[in-house]
Amino acid sequence: MTFLIDCHALIASTDLARYPLAADAAPLEPGELEGFLSPAGLARALDGGALRGAVLVQRGRLHGFDNRLVAQTAAADPRLRALCTVDTDAADCAATAAGLLASPGVAGLRFMEPRKGADLGWLAGEGARSLWRLLAERGGIADVHVFPWNRAAGLEALAALAAEFAEVPVLLDNIGGAAVEQGAPDFGVDAALARLAERPGVIFKFSEMTLGRLDRAGINPPAAIARYAAIAGAGRLCWGSDVLPAGMVPEQAAANAVAAAEGLDAAGWQAVLGGAAARLFGFD
Repeated sequence: MTFLIDCHALIASTDLARYPLAADAAPLEPGELEGFLSPAGLARALDGGALRGAVLVQRGRLHGFDNRLVAQTAAADPRLRALCTVDTDAADCAATAAGLLASPGVAGLRFMEPRKGADLGWLAGEGARSLWRLLAERGGIADVHVFPWNRAAGLEALAALAAEFAEVPVLLDNIGGAAVEQGAPDFGVDAALARLAERPGVIFKFSEMTLGRLDRAGINPPAAIARYAAIAGAGRLCWGSDVLPAGMVPEQAAANAVAAAEGLDAAGWQAVLGGAAARLFGFD
């Protein structure tokens, strides 16, 4: 399975002196920090051949806008890339983002609601738009996460941004799973998602979380993945592990992704499990 690329690896370090938690981070549950993927655990998956490469996504739950863990880890290993998060409300957000994008291994920026109920300034406000312009100039990737409660407005805003900044590749997190779990028909492929599929620069990501939600809803994951691949082509669908269930290791998550793609033809299977990500993130 050396072709497999994880586009949503979440790592955590128990070295809180070097990588302290964000000042406003909610208290950790007992054992929660150890439940995240460690840099050493990720390295084992890479060295053992379960993964060909991985994209580290900034975990705001732990470190807020302090991207040092993902940026430094990616810089130290050519098999890794990083997606960093910047505070779009900060006056110096564009300068901060420029510095991150100049770091080895940093491939782009992540846009996600900083707190539940926030307006869409984090995605389409003045500060956020300065980051979109920077990504267009630097050739960076925009990774976007929407939640069920802001999905409709978020996807509408994203469609407009994807049209305006057509040169910026957009990676949309966790396609379909939450909608399916809430009873949405057609595997959650609604008009908003179909509209985004019309933009060739939008790439869709499913995750272990997506697969878990499909399974709980009694839906066959390969059928859902085949549907997601069909809306834009398998070359615009990729996989990421995201938050893993307790006790699951990267190797098992990788095996689950392979099984979920079994409904695709050979070319689609290769694209979804590694080819699309390799092109997007510049893996050899």
